[in-house]
Amino acid sequence: EYNCPVYVGAEHVEGKLVCSARAPSESDNLQLSLGHSASLLNRFGGHKQAAGFEIELTHAEKFRDRLHEYY
Repeated sequence: EYNCPVYVGAEHVEGKLVCSARAPSESDNLQLSLGHSASLLNRFGGHKQAAGFEIELTHAEKFRDRLHEYY
């Protein structure tokens, strides 16, 4: 309906979020968007339209802000 990338996560270990991202079209590039926030992420990987990453819960708000900057 919204045709935009989606980032979701759940607290897997106390204080850490394990997350997944999906992009609706080939014109989106999740690797570039995650790379823009790499300093906040514990790890990330995937490809243009599907990716996974781990982040400290304390960095979640900063990550959201970086995604807003990127997009």
